[in-house]
Amino acid sequence: MTTIPVATPAVTAADLSVWPASTTESRPGEPAVGGVPLADVADRFGTPVYVLDEAEVRDRCRTYHDAFPDAEVLYAAKAFLCRAMAHWMDEEGLGLDVCSAGELELAVTTGFPPERIVLHGNAKSPATWTPPCAWGSAGSSSTAPRRSRGWPPPSARTATRR
Repeated sequence: MTTIPVATPAVTAADLSVWPASTTESRPGEPAVGGVPLADVADRFGTPVYVLDEAEVRDRCRTYHDAFPDAEVLYAAKAFLCRAMAHWMDEEGLGLDVCSAGELELAVTTGFPPERIVLHGNAKSPATWTPPCAWGSAGSSSTAPRRSRGWPPPSARTATRR
């Protein structure tokens, strides 16, 4: 067997970081994200806790828009979806790629524009889905949001959501 050496770029610890770009360490072992010490976050909310830097998320949205100016850029809701994330994606002009009734419900009840929601998933036959629901725009297309039979729209729900 012949082995051909391949030059690889040097990889630094920063390249492999799972931390947001705004992570700092004011003192050794005391990280902060977006200027907020994580010890304060843990004290206030407990652990485990998800911590996102809104400025970084929004900056990444703009980066995608700039890189693909003629494309519809979608955020994959399955990566992490909460009401704040839905608002940020809406405000930054991204669409939402949802693949479950729960993701669709959260997007719709948050007020995300239905015409920018793309619903997809595995093993969904045409018989599984009703025609585009009232949340969609008048000019619906194959990417218009759809709801599963038996799943009531938000107007039929009685629970208050925050």
